[in-house]
Amino acid sequence: MTQEGGHVAAALPSSALEQLREALTDESGRKRVTMHTAATIKDDRTALAGLVEAVVERLGREPDLEDFLLWNPGGALEHVVQMIVSSCARKTNGGTGFRCEVFYETSARKANAKQKWSDGAVSLPPVVGIVEVKMAPARTKGVGGAARAVAHDLAALLATNWEATVGYDMPFKDNLTDPDWSALIKSPGVRPWGLVIGGIHGPDNKITSDQFTAAVEAGAKSVVAKYGATCEGLPDRLARALKEPLLGGHGRVLRDGTAIAIVNAWCGPIGRA
Repeated sequence: MTQEGGHVAAALPSSALEQLREALTDESGRKRVTMHTAATIKDDRTALAGLVEAVVERLGREPDLEDFLLWNPGGALEHVVQMIVSSCARKTNGGTGFRCEVFYETSARKANAKQKWSDGAVSLPPVVGIVEVKMAPARTKGVGGAARAVAHDLAALLATNWEATVGYDMPFKDNLTDPDWSALIKSPGVRPWGLVIGGIHGPDNKITSDQFTAAVEAGAKSVVAKYGATCEGLPDRLARALKEPLLGGHGRVLRDGTAIAIVNAWCGPIGRA
């Protein structure tokens, strides 16, 4: 299988096509939803962890970091992180960062809101990652709902209907998504992942790792209560993903002047129970 510009080439020799057919079926001959196997998951997590480390390192070099971390309106810092994710992915050998939102369909949402637009997407061949970013400013009464939303976004990604996502017919006038992304996810051999980068930020006397952990755990309980009975396997998959953060149990701490941020990331393969 060849690579062209970081994308998996569509034209394959007959021997490779036969290997692909074998990879697309399990031991019982049933069609696999995606190309994940137990052997590939470790390598894919390593690639995503390297990307997140690069993102945090780049954010930490921001000359005006204190002002960024003390900015109070919710969601503002998320846009900065989204742009850094795209930039860092493009600097990865063979990688691509898409400067856009991408569509996905999930079961872990209300019936009238199953179609969702992510905060971004990356390609680290053969990994393709749908990315959500949640950066919660510290509030007087706590870290706010955005920190709890880490678990909600992670659950939505883990419950992605990949076939519906790939088959989405992008409207002709849809300017949200890079057409290269739509072509990429239809390529044979890609391995789709969901990635959430989350953190809290604000004055250094208001934030602790325990606060962030508690908020994420509260969000997970809420997700399971809402969708645990209707999304098969979601509670276990969400629990596994939250137990294995890409930056370790306490994440990374960024400090500048009187400001602090605690950042971590979680991921899971899409289309694998």
